[in-house]
Amino acid sequence: MMVSLQYIRAYQNKWPSIWVHGGGFLFILALLTIGFMIGLVLRKVQKRLKLIEAVDAELAVAQELEKLRNLGCEIFHDMQTGKFNIDHVVVGPGSVYAVETKSRLKPTTDNRKADATVIFDEAMLRFPDWSESEIFDQTRNQAKWLAEKLSHSTGVPTSVKPVLALPMWFVKDNGKSDILVINPRLADRLSRPHGQDITSTERIRTISYQLEQLCTTKA
Repeated sequence: MMVSLQYIRAYQNKWPSIWVHGGGFLFILALLTIGFMIGLVLRKVQKRLKLIEAVDAELAVAQELEKLRNLGCEIFHDMQTGKFNIDHVVVGPGSVYAVETKSRLKPTTDNRKADATVIFDEAMLRFPDWSESEIFDQTRNQAKWLAEKLSHSTGVPTSVKPVLALPMWFVKDNGKSDILVINPRLADRLSRPHGQDITSTERIRTISYQLEQLCTTKA
């Protein structure tokens, strides 16, 4: 303690010089370091919030899809393939559906209806403040992969329809795309045949059994 006090007395008249020649630089360096750490923490917090938001969206979709069991459908969640995962798979009287969930935040203005509406015009999702189309490739590729697996494992050509679920959004769809874009609260359309009843009860059981095997082996 006495040594420290003596050190302070010896250099107390030199503080301005120390600041000019070295202290100022160290002070600025400290500020930059603190700023960098704060930015790093904020980025991690944002990443965590997005992850929580994505998980909440998948849970919301899963809850809505589970209701389809009462309509003769079989439902599979978070199907791991070894390379990627398919959020949900629905096997119903009309088709097999590979469902991809995406969470998107709505803008906040006075026009709540417009803020919650997304227009799907076959090639683009048009949100109130932005547009995007990249997610279509992922949705299609997952459905294609699953169709090939099921066709091979069942020995019968099996089509899988790609579905994009957007929780909390009202979707205006022109109906001309191979992809279905839905609000999961209207997921009951996945339980209805589209054009013709192509999936019998026995066929649903066969496909469901193969899906169970895929989930077990993570092929």
